[in-house]
Amino acid sequence: KANPAVSLPKIVGAETKGLLELLKSPERWTRQKAKDELAKRPVTPTAEAIVQWATQLNAKDPRHDHHLLEALAACAKIESVQPALLDRVLRAKDHRARAFAARIAGRWDDRLPNVHAYLARAANDEHPQVRMEAILACGQSTRPTAIRAAAEAVTRHARDGWIDYAFTQAVHHHERHWRPALTEGRLDFGGDVQSMAAVLEKRGSRELLNVLLRLAKSPDIDATARHGIFNGIASIGGPNELRTIFEKQFHANPASQAAAFLALRHAAAGRNAKPAGDLIAPLKTALTGKNPDLQTAALALAGQWKTGEVAAEIRALAKAAPQPIQIVALTALGQLGKEETLFTEVLADAKAVGPVRLVALEALSRVNLVTAVLHGTKMLMLGEDAAKVLPVFLARDGGPQVLAASLEKAKLTEAIAGQALAALRAAGSSDEALTKVFSKAAGVAVTGPVYSEKYVRELARESLKGNAGNGAVVFQTAGCAACHQTGKPIAGLAYIGPDLSTIGNTLSRERIIEEVLWPARAVKEGYSLVQVTTADGTIYQGYEQRSRADDVLLTPLGSRATLRIPAAQVREKKTAGTAMPPNLTASLRQGQLRDLIHFLTQSRGGAEK
Repeated sequence: KANPAVSLPKIVGAETKGLLELLKSPERWTRQKAKDELAKRPVTPTAEAIVQWATQLNAKDPRHDHHLLEALAACAKIESVQPALLDRVLRAKDHRARAFAARIAGRWDDRLPNVHAYLARAANDEHPQVRMEAILACGQSTRPTAIRAAAEAVTRHARDGWIDYAFTQAVHHHERHWRPALTEGRLDFGGDVQSMAAVLEKRGSRELLNVLLRLAKSPDIDATARHGIFNGIASIGGPNELRTIFEKQFHANPASQAAAFLALRHAAAGRNAKPAGDLIAPLKTALTGKNPDLQTAALALAGQWKTGEVAAEIRALAKAAPQPIQIVALTALGQLGKEETLFTEVLADAKAVGPVRLVALEALSRVNLVTAVLHGTKMLMLGEDAAKVLPVFLARDGGPQVLAASLEKAKLTEAIAGQALAALRAAGSSDEALTKVFSKAAGVAVTGPVYSEKYVRELARESLKGNAGNGAVVFQTAGCAACHQTGKPIAGLAYIGPDLSTIGNTLSRERIIEEVLWPARAVKEGYSLVQVTTADGTIYQGYEQRSRADDVLLTPLGSRATLRIPAAQVREKKTAGTAMPPNLTASLRQGQLRDLIHFLTQSRGGAEK
C-alpha cells in the first residue's frame, strides 16, 4: 500500500522511439506491451530502429545488459534476424543475457549464416545456465553439426544433473538429424573423440560401433565420409576394434587405411588408446610402401605412439622422400628424440628449403636445445622470418632464456630486432628476456607511464579531441590489428585477443585507457593465459576451457582448435597473465595515444552519454 500506483504509459499509437525507451521500464508488463506494439509495425524500419537504439545504449548504465536483452527480444518478436546484435548479447557480462541469446540462436537456427559458431560459443560459456540453454537449443536444431556443440558443453566443462539431463534430451531429440549424418559420414568430430563418445554413449555405443564397422568396409562410402566413420570407431572402440581398422586387410585401398591411421592418432592423443597386438609390422609395411598419403599417416602415427622400432624407416624417408613426406618424417624423429646429426645436417644444407629447415630446427630443439639455439640465432641474423623461428623456442622449456642469452652476444641490426619484437608481441609472448634484448637493439622504449587515476582522467579528457581516422592507422601500425578484431574479420586470421568491434559500447573511456596501457590490471574473463609444460619439455600457451576431466583443454594462441593435454603428460600448469605484452604502447607519442583511445571509443559507432 505504501508504493504509489504506476502510471499507465502511452503504448498504442506511440512513436517507435518512445516504445523503445519503454523497454527500459522496470515493469515487465510495460516492456511486453511495448514489444507487442512494435510487432504490429513494418518489420524493416522497426528492426533498424531497434538496432540503432541498442547501439546507443549507455555502457555505464547498470542495466545495460538487460536493455540489450530486451532489444534482442524485440527483434525476435518481429522475427527479424540480427546476427550482429545476437553476437553482442552473447558477449554481454550478465550471464542471463547470454543465456537468452543462446536460446534465440536456436530459434534462428534456420536463418543464421553460421549458427554453429554462435551455439559453440554459448556451449563453451563459463556459466552453466548459458551452457544449458545452448544444449537445449542444439537439441532443437535441424543441423547435424549442432550436436557437436552440445557435446562440447558436457565434455569440456563441469557437468551437473540439470546439464546432463538437458544433454540426454538433446541427443535423443536430435538423433533424427545427427545419426544419419554420422552413419553417412557427413558428421565428423575430427580429433574430438571425447565429444563423439559422449553422444554415442547416450544412444548405445556398442550398437553404433557395429554399424560403423560395417559401414567402414562399404564400397559405397566416399573418402570424406570414411574419415568421419573411422573417427567414430576410434572414439568408442576398444583395443580389438582399433586393431580391426589398423590391419591392412580390413581396407580396400591405401586411402582407407590412411584415414584409419589418422583416426587412430586422434584416439591416441585424445584418450590414450591403442590397438591390441603388434604395432610394428603394420607401420613398417606402410612406411616402406609406395603410397605417399599412407606413408604420411603412418609417420604421424609412429610419432604419436613414439614407436622407436621404426626409426630406421622414418630416417630413410627424412633423407630421400619428397618434401611433404620429409617434413612429417623429421617431425616424427623429433618426437622420438632421435637423429640430432641428421637435423644439424639439414640445417647446414644450403639447398634445404625454408619449411624443411624450420621443421629440422623444431625437431633439434627437442633433442639438443643449446645446439638448436645456435642455429636459430644464425637464422635470425640472416633475416629468416622471426614469426616462424621464435615459436620454436617459445614452445620449449627454457627456450626463451637460452635464445635471449645467445642473441645478447649477437649484433642484431635495428631492423631485424624491430621485426623480431613485433613477431614476439604478435605471438602473444611477453617474455622478459627476449623483450629486453629486442627492444634494446631496436631502440624501442620498454616502459610506459605509471598507473594513476589522475593520468587516466587527463588522457580521457584529451582523447575527446582525438581523431578516430588517425587512431585507426595507429591501431594497424602498432600491431593491435594482428590480435584484435574491430570490424569484418580477416579471412584466415585467428585473433588471440578479445573482439573490440563494440568496445565503445561496452566500456567507458577510462576503462579502455586502463586496458590498453595496463592490460594486466584487469584481464577480461576468458582471456587469462594458461601455460602448460608437458613431460617432454613442450610448452603450450593459450586459453583454458573449464572441464570436469583431469585433462587440460586448451585453445592455443592463434588457433581455433581445442587441444586436449592428458593429465599424465602435464608436468606444470600455471597462469601466465594476459597475452597482451606490457608497455606495448610505450613507443607511441601522446597524440597517437590520444587518437588510438578515441578510435576505440568510437568502434562500431560506440557513443558515450
